[in-house]
Amino acid sequence: MSLRQQDYESAIRDETQAIQLDPRLPRAYFLRGAAFGGLGDSREAVSDLQTAVRLDPSLDRYVKSKGKTAFLALPPL
Repeated sequence: MSLRQQDYESAIRDETQAIQLDPRLPRAYFLRGAAFGGLGDSREAVSDLQTAVRLDPSLDRYVKSKGKTAFLALPPL
């Protein structure tokens, strides 16, 4: 996984592709938001994380409790 390897640009590309295929994938927005956060792009990170939580409210606890490293605590697919 590109995000775990801190290859944020690749993670953004991968998750953007997933979103283009299915714009209702909360995990893709969540992971892309984490990647944007890793690059220091707060505006895009917050936007994607908000979308992820809107699509799947259960993700809110990961956003609030873990911040930038929230993706590490996500349950497996």
